[in-house]
Amino acid sequence: MNPTHKNVALFSTCQALLFTNNVTLIAINGLAGYVLAPSKTLATMTVTTPIIGSALATMPASSLMQKIGRRAGFQIGTAFGVVGATIATLAIWMANFWRLCFGTFVLGADGALDGFYRFAAADAAPVEFCGLPSSSVKNYLCQPLDRSHAFIGIKTKNYYSYGLAKPSSANTL
Repeated sequence: MNPTHKNVALFSTCQALLFTNNVTLIAINGLAGYVLAPSKTLATMTVTTPIIGSALATMPASSLMQKIGRRAGFQIGTAFGVVGATIATLAIWMANFWRLCFGTFVLGADGALDGFYRFAAADAAPVEFCGLPSSSVKNYLCQPLDRSHAFIGIKTKNYYSYGLAKPSSANTL
């Protein structure tokens, strides 16, 4: 495989996996928030905190990528993802709602950094794709992966929700 096509396929795959992560995060966090929240009015906070984390980290992530380069930026994003996932996992294990909110906030910062995969894919695209919009490049190389993220996220939610949520809470969602 041509190294350029390989890089575009790699970045597109990373972007599709980010979408899978986002779908899974929303599906599982809603249930976890419902079960762990001290008040049911706070149940959706765990779905909101990654969005807030991503929104607050987007501009610094852009500046960081510009200063240190994409490779180092993606590595920092991966570190945020590992730390955030570890905090969120421990929070669920310890049944600590606020720690779960913090963990998903950190995962939002990971999403802000990893959101640049689409730009890396567009920049790595061969010259024959340069006139096409970046979504066309992504569709050409990664269309099957785009559809898989929804399937993987829903199946993961279904698998984990049986052990996490009470039957009555799962019915109300």
